[in-house]
Amino acid sequence: CGKTRAVIELLSQHWGFYFNASSDDWGSADMMTLRSVVQKYLNDRRDSSDIDLEANNGYARKTTLLLFLSRLIIFKRCLNVPGSSESLTSARWTLLQVCPHVLFEQNFFNMLFLQLLHLRHYRETDLWDFVRSMYEDTKGCLIEHGCLPRIKSNTRLLVIHDEAQVLGDEFSGSFHRQPQQSPHDHFFLLFYMRFETLASTFSH
Repeated sequence: CGKTRAVIELLSQHWGFYFNASSDDWGSADMMTLRSVVQKYLNDRRDSSDIDLEANNGYARKTTLLLFLSRLIIFKRCLNVPGSSESLTSARWTLLQVCPHVLFEQNFFNMLFLQLLHLRHYRETDLWDFVRSMYEDTKGCLIEHGCLPRIKSNTRLLVIHDEAQVLGDEFSGSFHRQPQQSPHDHFFLLFYMRFETLASTFSH
């Protein structure tokens, strides 16, 4: 659709990360994996007598951090390939994220995310610190290698979450809602909309 083409064109000209919540659209399947993992966790919790909405929030946040970590690891690996300063551009990195199924037989984004899910028993603060460190290291590599377009230390990497509205009706009543949020605002959707601010947060 026009919106998807627009965000892909934007990301082709700026360094960043592309995630898609639609199962029949462009991008890796790691977002679908995240949704199914959270859904399984919630189903297991519903079978118990104690439903903790705050614990649900924490589980979703940690799983999302691991999703972002998997993308950072692959990006850093691409940057460290010999000759990347001449061969790797924001447009090619975007193509790799948007069409992994066309370029490779296996979806390595999703494969790595599945492996990293084993880390979700760690504390959220520890995961956050580790992802922050990985983000800073990866951004430092991007600046050092001078891949086009070149960025500065204060440049924010984009995080695009396409088709976010797909999650609008997901997991109703499963997450703690902040007091300032409207009763009609679904936490899971708002959480993913805020996912776009992760890179901005790590930049400070």
